Amino acid sequence: MKPEEFRPTYDEYLAAKKQSDDDMKIERDKASKAGLAVAKNLAQRF
Repeated sequence: MKPEEFRPTYDEYLAAKKQSDDDMKIERDKASKAGLAVAKNLAQRF
């Protein structure tokens, strides 16, 4: 068996990369929303 047979195709690579990019974007959105909520809470205290 040649090692090439284990390699993902370029399409599979792109699909996996897009999925991980989407996951990162979701995490970033969550983090920025949490950051905004914290900033709002701090602003209301002062």
